[in-house]
Amino acid sequence: MAVIADSERLAIRDWTEADATAALEIFGSREVARWLAPEVGRVPNKATMRLLLGAWIEAGKSLVVPAGRWAIVTKADDAVVGGLMIGLLPPYEEDFEIGCQLAPAVWGRGFATEASQALMRWAFATVDLPPPCGRTRVSGVGVSFWRAAFACAASAVARSG
Repeated sequence: MAVIADSERLAIRDWTEADATAALEIFGSREVARWLAPEVGRVPNKATMRLLLGAWIEAGKSLVVPAGRWAIVTKADDAVVGGLMIGLLPPYEEDFEIGCQLAPAVWGRGFATEASQALMRWAFATVDLPPPCGRTRVSGVGVSFWRAAFACAASAVARSG
């Protein structure tokens, strides 16, 4: 599995189907699922999670860099604690968005900020991206908050080089 980015405490790496149990702790959680975009609901079981990971892995082979989905793992014990994604935004698929999902057990430790900043450093170093801007969805206060936070994190990374 390729590590694409890292920080002091975390590594961002490709998902594997072997991550299904840990991924289910994230994407099967009601606390996490309530903030996911409508395209992904709460994952009900390990078999479904394994299928979803397989679909992400397969789809990742044809995505435009820097788009993709990755696991967030702790360097201390290689535990999967979250997921990150960069995707193209409709309708023109010219702009990118970043998403972060963490296991509720690790909320409040700064992992979302740390992992997102590492991913944004990688994205800006890999591809000539336009300057970051923030977008929000009026219907989802939590989603709006996180997207605004990541837009700010992206701006900070872009400014700091």
